[in-house]
Amino acid sequence: MSVANLMIEIDLTTLVPTLDNTASEIITYQRDSTVQRKDLAQKTKDFRKLDDSAKLVEVKGLLKGRRTTWL
Repeated sequence: MSVANLMIEIDLTTLVPTLDNTASEIITYQRDSTVQRKDLAQKTKDFRKLDDSAKLVEVKGLLKGRRTTWL
């Protein structure tokens, strides 16, 4: 099989834009994930500084944030 036939079979003209879009989506997801993790880290630090009665109120939101970042 020649290189030209292989290129036609692979169909690079449609594959390259598809891969570009996929790469962009991955980069966007990674950025969003990093921002969410940093936000959760800050919320965790703030949570540790609260008194016990305030922790009871805030724990549900913190757990929800942790569960969201794991998914």
